[in-house]
Amino acid sequence: MSEGWVLRTVRDLAPREVDSTGLRLSAVLMLLRPSGIGPEDFDVVFTRRSAELPSHAGQVSFPGGRLEEGESPWEAALRETREELGIDTEGVECVGQLDELITISDYHVTPFVGLVRGEFEYEPDEREVARVFHVPLSALLLQEAWEMHEHTYQSRQVQVWYFNYDGEVIWGVTGEILRGLLGYLWKVRP
Repeated sequence: MSEGWVLRTVRDLAPREVDSTGLRLSAVLMLLRPSGIGPEDFDVVFTRRSAELPSHAGQVSFPGGRLEEGESPWEAALRETREELGIDTEGVECVGQLDELITISDYHVTPFVGLVRGEFEYEPDEREVARVFHVPLSALLLQEAWEMHEHTYQSRQVQVWYFNYDGEVIWGVTGEILRGLLGYLWKVRP
């Protein structure tokens, strides 16, 4: 597979940093799996969180979570991916970092894009993950497939992007991270 414009774009990003003072630190990993030989031929890996979790139960997300003591954001993203998906992350290549963001629940999130090659079986942690699924990058790149909805959180109204695919709804922080990457890709798409 050639490098292609998608991977080059992510590698060339200068992510926006935001102050994390007083916030809970976390990191997530957007995994890209090659699905063909073209520059847009990737599947993006998602999880649907278990309905038993105390927060964000049943929501679609990227693997990730809070940083542990002495851990870098990249190390946390890899550790959480190993724990949630049950895969060996030794071969995951860091393609780049996306814009940091602050959630309405006071988390500072550092998102990464990672490239994983080869075949493997997921062994998800059933306590955390109800489903692992893929969405083709080509489907995510369809601007008309995204919808803006109003969402109420703690009596506040916020505008949130939604993307429906295979019975799953991608929204919230996961949707915001995705839209951030797609915004860059839409600007430079050949």
